[in-house]
Amino acid sequence: MSEPPLKIPEPIALQAVLDQHHHHLQLLQQMMVIVQQTSGEQVYQAIAQQIGTALAASRCLIWSNQAQKLKLQAVYQVENCQLPCDVCPKQIQACIEDRLSHSANAFVISVEGEITDFQPGQNYEDKAFFCWVVPTYSRQQLNGWLGLQMAQADWEALPSQWIQDITVQLGIAIAQNRLADCEHRLKLSIIERTQAEKAWQESQRFIQNITDASTNILYLYELEGKYLTYANQQLEKVLGYRLSEIQSHPTQIVHLQDLERLNSQRQQSYALQDGEVIEGEYRFRHSRGYWRWLLIRETVYSRLPDGTPCQLMGTATDITALKQTSSDLEKANETLKRIAATDELTQLANRRYLIHYLALQWQKLLESQQPLTLILCDVDYFKRYNDTYGHQCGDECLRQVGLALSTSVRRSSDLVARYGGEEFVLVLPQTSLEAAGQVAKRVRHNIRQQAIEHRQSEVSPYLTVSLGIASAIPDDLQTTEKLIARADQALYAAKCQGRDRICIANPDGNGYSSIFP
Repeated sequence: MSEPPLKIPEPIALQAVLDQHHHHLQLLQQMMVIVQQTSGEQVYQAIAQQIGTALAASRCLIWSNQAQKLKLQAVYQVENCQLPCDVCPKQIQACIEDRLSHSANAFVISVEGEITDFQPGQNYEDKAFFCWVVPTYSRQQLNGWLGLQMAQADWEALPSQWIQDITVQLGIAIAQNRLADCEHRLKLSIIERTQAEKAWQESQRFIQNITDASTNILYLYELEGKYLTYANQQLEKVLGYRLSEIQSHPTQIVHLQDLERLNSQRQQSYALQDGEVIEGEYRFRHSRGYWRWLLIRETVYSRLPDGTPCQLMGTATDITALKQTSSDLEKANETLKRIAATDELTQLANRRYLIHYLALQWQKLLESQQPLTLILCDVDYFKRYNDTYGHQCGDECLRQVGLALSTSVRRSSDLVARYGGEEFVLVLPQTSLEAAGQVAKRVRHNIRQQAIEHRQSEVSPYLTVSLGIASAIPDDLQTTEKLIARADQALYAAKCQGRDRICIANPDGNGYSSIFP
């Protein structure tokens, strides 16, 4: 058999195929240019316009798909288009979403609204189609849909290969645009993170500058582990230690006498409410060996999930100079008190302190109902002594008498005071008249032992004293003034009886008894 003659296409038909193929390539190239030169949402609109124009579609729709969620990205529609039925993009999207659960194949919608899966090679010439919906892929992953609406005549003339190539290119465009979007968001994220890190670093520098500028030691203390997690530079300036040197054992530099109180303060911090502050003053050893006083103020910084405090924030203020000043002031006050209470000449208690001490002892003995006894002592013929030997010798004589009186008492509660001029008072709490008489005898003996010359005395060539004794058990009817008056009367009686003797006021207040040398 002879072979059939080779059928050569008519030149006009062949030219139409070539033109169509060229048109097809131009469309794909334009889509590639759009992807390369356009970004964001504009990519989809530009591609929809290119596809719609190239295919003479009445309407071109593009959806992107991600995580089973559709988003209508672009709609291109010719002016005054006459679509065969009134189906909006939302209805088409509803059809796509309904089919996603069981099929991702291309499908067609007829003018009557019938939905049919598209089968390559199948004859659809007997139906009037309204919309052709085709899925787009990138790396075998469904990433979008293309919808085309056009007149019946245009539909029949549309090559299916075009649609396949266009959807492949569209899938690539969607993927590239999504990648570009991811890159853009990544860049923004990097910029935001860089800015956040910069802001954080600036914040840290600001906080560090504040803490370094502080004159206080700022620190964080772990309650459970009993160690420091942070301390500013003031630690080294105040105590001479770097954090690493004392971090694990900060309490080793606390004075032993203060350590128990500091531990007690830390224990009390478990009961602190947020915002409450607990404080105390403690001594810390400097790296050079001397001690510094620090005012420690602490509050709860962080808690465990159950609310238990786990970290304290504290400040340590150097109050060494303040403590020294306070100590100096205390010493100065003590000195002033002592000066105010001391007779300048004899260094015995003065009259002001005598009155104060008598009131204290009176109140104390009022409760215990014990006797309070006074001895008034007067130097015999002291005016003659001053006139004979001069005032400087007279002052020295009074100092010697004061020393003799001080050595005559033996208890810390006994007080020797200068009452005025050449008169002295011995205050003897919880002392009977008999015991007071023994003290008075020691006074006379100690003065004799001094052998102070007194040529103008009428009772002895040496200095002598006269003494009056009175005693009382304090009650609401008596006063210290009355007790002093009775002792003074006993002293007067001793002088009237010839001086250089002891006279005791009787307890009943009537008369006196004398103790002679």
